[in-house]
Amino acid sequence: MRVKKGLIDSINLRSENLEGYFIHHKHYSIEVVKSKKVFNPEIWLNTFNKSLTSNIVRACIVHTHLGLTLALKTYSRSQKMQVL
Repeated sequence: MRVKKGLIDSINLRSENLEGYFIHHKHYSIEVVKSKKVFNPEIWLNTFNKSLTSNIVRACIVHTHLGLTLALKTYSRSQKMQVL
């Protein structure tokens, strides 16, 4: 059997309530960057070096206690699903 080596560039996880997994856990904090009441695109740009697109309805940054930052997005085409 031949073993192949692979590298993972990114992974997308989808669920109806991904934010709920992080919001009540002491090792995670959520920073809302874009919603109906909040709009701070410069924080998103400084964190991920990418601008917020217009098809993102809600955007959050999940901070872990290990120093990792994760992007949590809700797109306009599927507003009941969140993508991590």
